[in-house]
Amino acid sequence: MTLAERSSARLQIGRVVVFMFQIIRLHLVPFLALSLFVVGIPGAVLRYQEDAYPDANILWDLPVAIPFAAFVVAFSLLEAVITRMIVPDGTGQYPSLARSIEIVIRDIPLLSAIGLISSALVLIGFFLLIVPGLIVGVLLSVLIPVRTIEQTGFVTTFTRGIALTKGHRWAILILLIAYFALQISATLVTNLFMGDPIFAGYSGERQTGGAAAIIASVLSVSLLSVIGSTGTAIVYCELRRIKDGPAPRELATEFD
Repeated sequence: MTLAERSSARLQIGRVVVFMFQIIRLHLVPFLALSLFVVGIPGAVLRYQEDAYPDANILWDLPVAIPFAAFVVAFSLLEAVITRMIVPDGTGQYPSLARSIEIVIRDIPLLSAIGLISSALVLIGFFLLIVPGLIVGVLLSVLIPVRTIEQTGFVTTFTRGIALTKGHRWAILILLIAYFALQISATLVTNLFMGDPIFAGYSGERQTGGAAAIIASVLSVSLLSVIGSTGTAIVYCELRRIKDGPAPRELATEFD
């Protein structure tokens, strides 16, 4: 791909979705098992605390804010591991699950800080108005893959991540809205399964508590986390392919 071709290329939503399901199909068992362990546990605690403190704010009320922060960190680490697994290393090989986890563990402090700060910025945007939250979400959408693969510093991760999205933000916005719609749909299905009011959790009506509700929520959140993490990793790879040109030792060649 020449420089002129790269400058006119666009992030293709259909291509991202197809590749996402291909990768998930190939790695469904390890991805889902990892998600259940990494994201499921803090997700269960968060759901329990949200039920116990229904009026708490996730940004500053500690009974909910602490488990939410743990969930954000867990999601960031899951995203980093999945990214590491589907992007070849310096030798052109795809790291195993164990090797990917080992690499990510060494990077927990910075990945956690990036995940927490970017999530807080997105939430603040949503609290102000929905549109600012979406805009910030798009701008900061590929920070974790950037840090994981390129090993950039804290500030550089933000500037590099924002630069990668430039010119492709409408496509990323559509993907982000689709993911939010999927999350809402999963909540509605869980509510129906538990016999709750269909919009419980989004309206003034409360969701059912108890072990069964927490298990159903954890299963849903774990699967959604796999979809979100894999999709983000693929968006990053596609942006790198478009902006930097294909490099077999850096980008996931299996997509082609």
